[in-house]
Amino acid sequence: MFKCTFMHSKVLSITLFPLLLISSFITPEQALATWGFETFKSGSLHHQVATSSPQKNGRELEVFCSSTDPRLTLALYLPKQRFRRREPVEITLQIDRKRSWKIPATRHAMAITAPDISDAVIEDLSSGNRARITFPISSQRKQTEIFHLRRSSVALSSIVSKCG
Repeated sequence: MFKCTFMHSKVLSITLFPLLLISSFITPEQALATWGFETFKSGSLHHQVATSSPQKNGRELEVFCSSTDPRLTLALYLPKQRFRRREPVEITLQIDRKRSWKIPATRHAMAITAPDISDAVIEDLSSGNRARITFPISSQRKQTEIFHLRRSSVALSSIVSKCG
């Protein structure tokens, strides 16, 4: 009986070891990261928003439109940064380290927004696993954020059907 138990525990530890090793590289933030979709009103305006789960630092990636502007707009919210004036910038969006785009955008207040994003960007955000966005935080410095795209296809198909 003792040998059997010992043998089972050895087999169990051998089969669980790779799983434990892999899971040690996944942060809780990555495991729980998911996208959602919501519609809300602000006065007479109707807004539709597909959004990523917020990062630990509060940053979010969103695609939105409103009743006054049905274009799909990509937005990167940076709540702990304050950009003093509205200015044009260029961001780089890369999906799964494969395809990338240089997108004209505007940096203002706590966000960087890129209106009228292409269908190809939406398709890749919907089918990809990770989005890497590089953006300027000053005239000499750039920063990169990575957003997981889990359940993004559901949220983005909802916004495309409402806005597109």
